[in-house]
Amino acid sequence: MNGTIRCPDFQEQAERIPREHRSEFYDAVKEELLWCTIFAQRAESPSISFSEIREAGGQLILEFTVTDLGKKEKNEYNWHGQNTSRWVYAGCVLYDRVSDSISRHH
Repeated sequence: MNGTIRCPDFQEQAERIPREHRSEFYDAVKEELLWCTIFAQRAESPSISFSEIREAGGQLILEFTVTDLGKKEKNEYNWHGQNTSRWVYAGCVLYDRVSDSISRHH
């Protein structure tokens, strides 16, 4: 696979996740990275991107996308205002402080 991967060093940011959930968080991120590489094989010009961990509404969120840069960008947006026209796979791994749990969303 030829393409790009952007994955920031978020180890310091992940320290905000309680120690007892960090292993589960890192396992989820590793599994999503594997899925991203699988989905990237479907793209003409793949780009895999993981965000910095951000906080929103009591959640710590790590977002990821697989984008096909070989596709023409269209006027297709989700309710977050993100252009999704070239996405092949996307989602997030999050820690929810209220439920004290790690989950994945696609």
